[in-house]
Amino acid sequence: MPFIQEFGFNSSHFGEGVTVLGDKVFALTYKAQQLIMLSRQDFQLIGMFPFMTSTREGWGLTTDGEFLIASDGSANILFFDPKDDFKLHHNITVRNDGHAVTDVNELEYVEGELLANVWHENCILRIDIVTGNVIEQIDLNWIPYMVSNIHSNTMKRSKYKQEAVMNGIAYNPATRHIFLTGKLWDSIFELELSILNSRDHGIVP
Repeated sequence: MPFIQEFGFNSSHFGEGVTVLGDKVFALTYKAQQLIMLSRQDFQLIGMFPFMTSTREGWGLTTDGEFLIASDGSANILFFDPKDDFKLHHNITVRNDGHAVTDVNELEYVEGELLANVWHENCILRIDIVTGNVIEQIDLNWIPYMVSNIHSNTMKRSKYKQEAVMNGIAYNPATRHIFLTGKLWDSIFELELSILNSRDHGIVP
């Protein structure tokens, strides 16, 4: 899959979640506590802004069209207001059957809900954007078995094997399809939203 646009992070910044809001692209940094803002048209850097989370880390980022919605590896999901200097507006706590869910990672806003990865878990959570309650935990244990490169002998011997986790969600509203991938994966998986919790799937190598 060829690159259309590319932006190179400073060597001191580890890039994390990315989302598009209006004519801007926003990207989190892992530990630099910075939010990077780019032009959507040409990926030119517009500015960098302080961005403080509860753990001082940035993990996932999405938007509902109003707020920038971030995860930080805890059970918290934070809503920042781009119209108010990216100040924290409010937050919710992700809970499943009343228990806080930590390690909430990549986020994607989909049709009024949040979809989220949980670090080192082969599932996606459907989260109520108002209450933080988990609506459904979608089992996707079958997907990593279809990623050929993470089962290669080279990867099995690699110290990075444990980091080859599911960690990437994107949504195409035109098709209502979800795209899933992971760290170090050589594949992107395309699934229909209505059958996200089934084994019917399409694969984009």
